[in-house]
Amino acid sequence: MEIRSAKEAELAEIVDLQCLVFRPDEPAASMRYWAYFHEEPTYQFEQSRILIEQGRIVAHLRIWDRQIRVRGATLRVGGIGSVLTHPEFRGRGYAQALIRDAELYMQQTGYDLGMLFTIIGTPFYAKLGWIPLPLPTFSLPVGQPTTAFSDSARILNDTADLPAVMALYDAANVNQTGTEIRNSGYWRSGPSRYRDLFPQKGIERNGQLVGYLNYANNGSDLEVYEVCFMPGDDEACRGVAHTLFAAAKKEGLKTIKGSLPPDHSLLVRLADLGNSQPSFSQHQKTMVKILDWATIRKKLMDMAPANPPSDETAFWNDLLNPRSASTPGWLDNLPNAQGFFYWDPDIF
Repeated sequence: MEIRSAKEAELAEIVDLQCLVFRPDEPAASMRYWAYFHEEPTYQFEQSRILIEQGRIVAHLRIWDRQIRVRGATLRVGGIGSVLTHPEFRGRGYAQALIRDAELYMQQTGYDLGMLFTIIGTPFYAKLGWIPLPLPTFSLPVGQPTTAFSDSARILNDTADLPAVMALYDAANVNQTGTEIRNSGYWRSGPSRYRDLFPQKGIERNGQLVGYLNYANNGSDLEVYEVCFMPGDDEACRGVAHTLFAAAKKEGLKTIKGSLPPDHSLLVRLADLGNSQPSFSQHQKTMVKILDWATIRKKLMDMAPANPPSDETAFWNDLLNPRSASTPGWLDNLPNAQGFFYWDPDIF
């Protein structure tokens, strides 16, 4: 057994393995995975970690180079994705060995934090020291409107409207904790295109973009992937709510659902408009692990304790959530956090 970084000549074999495991019935799947290599500005061959057995690649994972906001700081994230083992070689601990290799690689190459989004549940990764970060979810019945509503949004163009969309995203997310920092290369990348990062519709006022929406009909619900408007802009929030409600009504959908920060004003607008109340839950597919405590501490203005936390779960709970009676004093001088939040289209 050999674990190492991939070579350029091995990318085709990696693409074939991803198609076999993740999208066996999708004829065009290889185009997607090639775009993950050739149309991702931060990609390096070392970010594809492979396990060789019997002269072939039988297990793989990909590391994504990302940056997120955490209480006013910018943390460099190594995102683990595409963890897979060939069906004929499962049950031998190969995925676990690759995770350990990826952690070591990320520690050696300057990542502050590891992050992943699991589709197999948290126990496998929890045994390796990864910590789940619950994300808030909502489900809102589309009731009978209490007032007239209309769709005032227009279709956005992913070239002409990109600068305005980028500026609005940055302004709306600057005080969030957990959201990605997106540069122009990120917005234009192949992975972002395949994940439908660019929003479909925008709300304008006096010729200026003040809100945008990214949503889809998933067959039974109207699913909200991302919405942005300037904090405190009630008129823009109203326009977004009316557009979502109009789309749900037009397509005969009974529910609007998604993931939004729990105090998001859009939920209040939607509830008032439809004369219904949302139900709230959480999903725990997001997991993190400290890779470099010294740099995390420095980026948090050296406010955190000098030694790494003995209880990483408690550390993340304190760092990412509003103050409580048990919140340690070292957080007093950092910007507030209202919970961890991560937009769906950024999931790698």
